[in-house]
Amino acid sequence: MKSILITSAFFLLFHHICISQKIDSLYKLVQRAKSDSAKAKALGDLAYSISSNDPDSALKLGWQGVSLAKKSNSNAALANCLQAIGWSYFRLGKNDSAIIFITQAKNIFHQLKMLWDEGSCLKNMGSVYSSSNDYTKAFACLMPAKALFEKLKDEKYEAYVDKQIGGIYRLQGVLGLAKQYLSSAIATFERLHENGYLGDAFSAYGSVFWAEKNYDSALYFYRKEYQIYSGVSNISNQAYAAENIGTAFYSKCEEKNGRVWADSALLYFEKALGYFEKVADSTDVNYEKINIGAALHLKNDYKAAAKNLTEALSFFSRANNIAQVYQVYYELSKVYRDQGDYKIAYALLDSASVYNDTLTSRNNASTIAGMFAKYEADKKDRTILLLNTQQKLSEQELSRQHIITIFIISLAFFGIFLVFILWNRNRIKQKLKEVQVRNQLSNDLHDDIGSSLSSILLLSNLVGQQKNDESVNKTLLEKIANNTKEVIDKMSDIVWTMNPKYDEGESLRERIENYVVRLKEVTTVTINGNIDGKIDQYHFTMELRKNIFLIIKEAMNNALKYANASLLQLDFIAGEKYFQILIKDNGIGFDKAVTVTGNGFETMIHRAKASNGECTITSECGKGTLVKTIIPIPNIR
Repeated sequence: MKSILITSAFFLLFHHICISQKIDSLYKLVQRAKSDSAKAKALGDLAYSISSNDPDSALKLGWQGVSLAKKSNSNAALANCLQAIGWSYFRLGKNDSAIIFITQAKNIFHQLKMLWDEGSCLKNMGSVYSSSNDYTKAFACLMPAKALFEKLKDEKYEAYVDKQIGGIYRLQGVLGLAKQYLSSAIATFERLHENGYLGDAFSAYGSVFWAEKNYDSALYFYRKEYQIYSGVSNISNQAYAAENIGTAFYSKCEEKNGRVWADSALLYFEKALGYFEKVADSTDVNYEKINIGAALHLKNDYKAAAKNLTEALSFFSRANNIAQVYQVYYELSKVYRDQGDYKIAYALLDSASVYNDTLTSRNNASTIAGMFAKYEADKKDRTILLLNTQQKLSEQELSRQHIITIFIISLAFFGIFLVFILWNRNRIKQKLKEVQVRNQLSNDLHDDIGSSLSSILLLSNLVGQQKNDESVNKTLLEKIANNTKEVIDKMSDIVWTMNPKYDEGESLRERIENYVVRLKEVTTVTINGNIDGKIDQYHFTMELRKNIFLIIKEAMNNALKYANASLLQLDFIAGEKYFQILIKDNGIGFDKAVTVTGNGFETMIHRAKASNGECTITSECGKGTLVKTIIPIPNIR
């Protein structure tokens, strides 16, 4: 056994050295590349190679490659860089952006008949969709990827896709198929000595047995995973392997209502925590504190259990991670229940139920969206089948006619068919537009309004629990009033956005001016608003109108919250071809190189791009901040 471990550790160390050498080789390729297309290709390969460990740097390299690829008209290099950018976004947790860029890369590879690269994109898209729990779309990507790698006789990547498919079947509870795909992947990885992939496959296979509550078999495969990853430089894999073993021991305790394995569970959870602290992964560190708190609870160490769980609750509440907040509240309620403090236990359980309701609402929304998407896909397939049938019947009829009659009928049929295609295409576009509007409205209502209403409900419950403390109740009621006002403002924005009677420029101008007036009433900052009257002559689409207003709103809110400014200037200018929106403050500013910006800046940039424009943020410490947005003027007047 010892010799096997030494051999495995040596192999993985050698594998890591090979990866490092590969990255060094790619750096040299970038430096030696003589043409723009060759350099773009090398930049894409390098960005993809470092995306897992340094996604921010990978993004910068990927965009450099895109510029060079476009300059040299190299579609293959462009697709290479787009896939690297998409995978970097996935590593940053931005799944929507990841899908957009990887899909673009996949389409280009398909046009170029680069089958392996197309399969790689489909494999990666399957990973992104799977991490978003969109298993239908994940399967729709992975099955064609498997077929492509099988056609190319690439056993390693075919086995990798089998592992992904088996993992999804496990998550869906289809354990028989999960074992079938995972065992096939394990056999291939062992035969090819792909120990890096083999460890991941052992983990997934152990999880199948865990789902079956066969914890001894799960432990067997989790330990094989831990043996492979022990002693290698990838600390995260060691952490997850240790966590898996701890989870299996903890599950044995719960299944048999005993504590004999609690020490083993705690031991491996603490090992996992140590690994995650080394890689400074705050999310996993705090998730491990939940596991440690649960294990300490089994050992009746209630004080230490509550300490770990409370630290995790503080982190996940700030991160707005509803699923983990619910889990912590639930675990804490059990700790206080077993201590006999039923009042606190009940309050914690009540808070858990609030977050559980939010989770249920999100799951229902996802299910409905999935069903609607499937319906649209089936309907499109039936339409295509009907068109094919009609075409065959028409061809049979034409074969019996005279040449002149055939020509006339063919011409007429072609005209009708063209009209039908154009009509059908327009109908599908309208359907897609309706779906996008519905999804956007659903997201706005759920994310903005739903979170605010949940806060109001939670605060209301707290008021009921603080009957004798007037000062606390006053504070809570003020928060309820503020949240209620926020809900009203957000509903007003949504209603204004959706109503087509506000599509004229005059309405947009009045909305912005009213918003500036409202801001002046609640702040001591001097606010100057200069809205070009020429805006009135334009007609805006709902999406453009919404994007412009929300960019202004986000930028001005940010300035009032964080800039510590005494003057805020808004200029909305209508030029010959472009709208120019300038929001400038004389506040403290910030250094973009060292300051981590929030989602607000990315949202403004995304909204500008969605309107075929661009948004730039310029700032310098002590010299204020300028948000500049340029958007093409619509043709409709």
